[in-house]
Amino acid sequence: MGVEKELTFRLTIGDMDKYDRITPYSISNMFQEIASLHAEDLGCGYDFMINKSLAWIVARNRITLYKSKSIGKVVKVKTWPHPNGRFDFIRDYLLYDENNELIAKGSSKWLVYDLKRNFLCSSKGIMEGIEFKKDKAYDDKFDKIEYGSLDEYTFVFTQKIAYTDLDHYNHMNNAKYLLMMMNALRLDENEYFDNIQVDYLNQGYLDHNIDIYKKKVDNVYYLLGKDAEKIIFVIKANIKA
Repeated sequence: MGVEKELTFRLTIGDMDKYDRITPYSISNMFQEIASLHAEDLGCGYDFMINKSLAWIVARNRITLYKSKSIGKVVKVKTWPHPNGRFDFIRDYLLYDENNELIAKGSSKWLVYDLKRNFLCSSKGIMEGIEFKKDKAYDDKFDKIEYGSLDEYTFVFTQKIAYTDLDHYNHMNNAKYLLMMMNALRLDENEYFDNIQVDYLNQGYLDHNIDIYKKKVDNVYYLLGKDAEKIIFVIKANIKA
């Protein structure tokens, strides 16, 4: 049973923005898809987890984008997990074009959540006996975003979580937050994303109104998504001109 999984995806018009650049949403969606399939291969997919009243919850995602245009119609994604922490696994990703040139890389932090007791539980006993790869997509720590105070931010818009935003746990799909980001920033043809990190602080549910706020520090945008009571997500997006 392989500790690394590789899949080929065929891109469509929906994977690109108005300037024919692959979108962070599309990349995140492919990473999410291959992670789910690989978990099934490793015996800890959705069915296994739900039968134990457990769920995989993503706490944090990041993407580094090297190339966004002229990448062809077919791309290849690789993924592999790292050894577990107390409650979590880090999973890495690489995205290549048809010429095997690196388009993007990424990491996600997956937590093990007890659905009956509504709290995090130990990752012990999941993916045991696997000889994990030592390769890492990133050398630095995967720390939380330091986003400051809401007083520093400017309100952008309010978005209601729609039925089509939900995943099979009835939470807002993690990749959909990157659509909010793109709509809030509206980058023009001369600037695009370099590094993106999303911290998922609380769950978003159907019909919740999420107020989006932003601030910019040099070439970095910070976005906060907040409902009536709490911050749902934070995004840090480095922009390259």
